[in-house]
Amino acid sequence: MDRQHLLNQYATDMAALTGHIREAVEHQRDTVDFDAYPQLSPTLDRIIATMDRQQKALEGYNDNTEGGGLLETAKEAFLGILGEAAGLIDRLRQTDRVSRMVRDDYTALSLAAVSYHMLHTTALGLKDARLADLAVKHLGEITPVLVELSKVVSVVVVRELNEEDRIIDASVADEAIANTQKMWNPEHTDQSASVTA
Repeated sequence: MDRQHLLNQYATDMAALTGHIREAVEHQRDTVDFDAYPQLSPTLDRIIATMDRQQKALEGYNDNTEGGGLLETAKEAFLGILGEAAGLIDRLRQTDRVSRMVRDDYTALSLAAVSYHMLHTTALGLKDARLADLAVKHLGEITPVLVELSKVVSVVVVRELNEEDRIIDASVADEAIANTQKMWNPEHTDQSASVTA
């Protein structure tokens, strides 16, 4: 397999992943009562817009390379099946539905983030600066959304618990956000051990 074909394949995989995430979040956007969760609506809109923009940019990369523009239909079909399964799981949930949805979005975006790490590294290794730059730019668009979701989930959990009369103090959302956000500070994320090849 030649270098460019390999890069196109990876870009196609990433485009399919971003498209799948966008479709799943669009489905969520259509099913959530945002009067009850007003802080969630802009976050979902941001995910949809980001994934749409990234998918188009990755497809544009493929379209502008020699031999590019080819989609892997089997992979797209597989991702479609995953989307259907996610929709079925969504319909089966009766309690904590919105908080689990936020958790699933966080998980999906974490998958996209680590996939961009891999795509960036691969593109650097195969000397494609354009794709390497695109991958790291897209990673930079995802990381603030992950932080946003990590805050919103605490608010949503408290709201759900309060609605189900399972919580004594509904004011803990701010405390939970403050406590968990501290774990992303450099003292917790910068480890002395380095990773080398």
